[in-house]
Amino acid sequence: FNLGTNKQTHHQRASIDAEFYSILYLKSLKVKGDFKGLEAAKEKAKMFHMSSFPDNVVDNFATDPAKFASFNAKVMSRIYPNPLKPRAWISANFFPLPAWNCGAQCVALNYQTFDISMQINDAFFQQNGKTG
Repeated sequence: FNLGTNKQTHHQRASIDAEFYSILYLKSLKVKGDFKGLEAAKEKAKMFHMSSFPDNVVDNFATDPAKFASFNAKVMSRIYPNPLKPRAWISANFFPLPAWNCGAQCVALNYQTFDISMQINDAFFQQNGKTG
């Protein structure tokens, strides 16, 4: 179907919108910041779940990347800068590669700070024509 035509009826557009939103819905899944918590959450996870982790928790998970990658194969993960670290106060970025190497799908970086982390992010997405 083509979303760009004006010939679509209201019913057709409503159907497309419903399909689109059913794909985009993500519900938070709380995970304790250790491997036991990761395994317990993975057992009850559904395809629409997403978990958020501060970057320091990812550092712990990176000690056994296969377990975190297995979790990320089932649940979408968002990694964000730990707000308790002083670098967060000056909008400095954490190093995104450990999170990506463990399969994290969303790594939140501060775009206003063009540091080595943002340069790696740019290079990473350049190889895919900036499509992710």
